[in-house]
Amino acid sequence: MLTDAVLRWRELATVVGGRHRLAPELVLAVTQQESAGDPCAWRYEPAFLTTYAAGIARVVRETGSLRDDHWLKRDSHVLATSYGLMQCLTVVAIERGMLELLRYPTSLCDPELGLEAGCRHLRWCLDRRGGDLAAGLARYNGGGKPEYAPSVLRMYAAAGGARVV
Repeated sequence: MLTDAVLRWRELATVVGGRHRLAPELVLAVTQQESAGDPCAWRYEPAFLTTYAAGIARVVRETGSLRDDHWLKRDSHVLATSYGLMQCLTVVAIERGMLELLRYPTSLCDPELGLEAGCRHLRWCLDRRGGDLAAGLARYNGGGKPEYAPSVLRMYAAAGGARVV
């Protein structure tokens, strides 16, 4: 079930999700699973940092951030921290075109930016899986939790989400 803390974001989920051809019920179901509606939620993902260190290094190199963002030399783990309503990893949001997050990664705690990053990434995951919701959700989650997609799909269905995305 979607809680009141999540349902308060319905209007924003409709607008931002609509830009990415995502049903608001799906955006809200992911939000429920990821942050329970807390826009300031954050989580360090050490396994992501270890597994994707080469990808992080590539983003740093391609964006020239080592010249401009000295914090990155000391605090590269910031890129492996997920923030906001949809708990999007900083490095993933940057890969999806949100380069401004190199300077201010915690901007993902802004509800609109957090939903924008999460929706961009969710759409990307769904497109890579041919629109298959379960497979796209598993990819969004990084495949680490087998129960993730079924849990989100149950919330999506309970919220009235029957539309194809």
